[in-house]
Formats: sequence, structure tokens, C-alpha cells
Amino acid sequence: GETAMEEVRSVLADGKYLQAAKACEKIELETREDTCQLEWVYAIQMISHMIANQLNDARFCWKRVPETLRQSGELRAICKVLESLWDKDYVGFHAKASAYEWSELLQPLMSVLAGEVKAKIEALISQVYTSISLEDLSTILPTSKEEVNKVIEKNGWKLDAGSNMVKITKQDVESDKSIPESSLQQMTKYVLRVLFLLSFYYFPSPPSELKTKRSFTLFSISTGMLSIWTQKISRTIPIEQPRL
Repeated sequence: GETAMEEVRSVLADGKYLQAAKACEKIELETREDTCQLEWVYAIQMISHMIANQLNDARFCWKRVPETLRQSGELRAICKVLESLWDKDYVGFHAKASAYEWSELLQPLMSVLAGEVKAKIEALISQVYTSISLEDLSTILPTSKEEVNKVIEKNGWKLDAGSNMVKITKQDVESDKSIPESSLQQMTKYVLRVLFLLSFYYFPSPPSELKTKRSFTLFSISTGMLSIWTQKISRTIPIEQPRL
């Protein structure tokens, strides 16, 4: 009831959308009736999953919505928004998300979702495009000319005022992180220590008293592997950061 909704509102206020989705799912499962008839439980679940880019979970939630609630205008509007995201129709997403007058409960969630989708579009543009027209960029996002200029500046893109084309410059992340020298020294000492212990394990007695060639073979393989490892860690190895 109202207490459950207030608890979910509190979680949403903290920006914990997956936690809110799980709380709504729990309410749905624990309902005393055959099926949960609380519209907001399904609405918050679906939007929260979309914010977290868990479109499959949002679709499964829609499939669980009782027929008695599927005629709700707001739930159907959420379903249309979900269909747009599923089809990667981002222009359609913004059109459908802005066309509906959302309730006081869902309006903040839809604003967050719109922001997440815009950020995703910007990331995709950076990966796929080398250039794009200013008009197309405004349509895809979509946003005002002033806001588009802010997006261009934020991402380090370049606008050619003459052609109204935006040059997409990919941001290279500097790989200046490396393994500290102190850590390399500690790893080298560790390898040498292991090598020292292996000598006792494989040579429990002087070599002349070895009963088989197996110990010597294993020891040779181990020392060879440790030698390669020592050579690798004796150099400073850059740690590459993945491109977002």
C-alpha cells in the first residue's frame, strides 16, 4: 500500500533504480491476490530496468502485467517507450517519451531515463561517426541548438560553421598508468622465493642421488617458466584503459 510506495520512493530518491525495481518485484510476488493490481509497481519496475539498460527485464515485466491493467494509458505509453529502445529507435524514443504527460510519480524517472539515453547516444556517435551534420545531431539527441553546442563542446567535437558539419574526434585515454617499481621489486622477490622453495621440493637430496629423471624435468620446466615471468615483470608494463 502507501507504506510500500513511500519506501520505494525513498530508494528512488537515492538513485538506486535496480534496488527500486527489486523492491517492486517483491511487492508483486508477495501480493495476497492472484496477481498484483498495483499499476505503479509495474510502471516503476519497467522504467527502472530501462534506466539500468536491462531491456529484457523490462519486457518480462510488461508480460506479467495483468490484462486488467494493460489498458492503462500510462503503462501503454511506457511500453511504447520500451519498444523504441528495443528497436534502437532513439528519435522515436524521445518523441514518445516527451509526448505523454507523465504522472508526478513517474515524471522524475522519465527525465532520468531520457538523460541516460542521451548519454548513450553521445557514446555511440563517438564510436560510429567521423562526422555528422548539425541538423542530424539535433534530431538524434534531440535538443535545442544551444544545448547541441554544449554537447559538442563537452565531447571535444569540432563544428565547421561553414558546412554545419560536426567533426567527431575520438577522445584517446592516456595510458600513463604503469606498475610501480616497488611492486615490481616485490613480485621479483616473490618469484625468487618460490624458485628457492622449488629447489628443495624437486631436489630433496643431492643430484647424484636422484632416483628418476622426472624431478629434474619438472624442475627445468618450472625454472624456465619462472625465468620468463621474471623477465616480464622486470619491465614496467603499461596498463591499457578500455575505450568507453
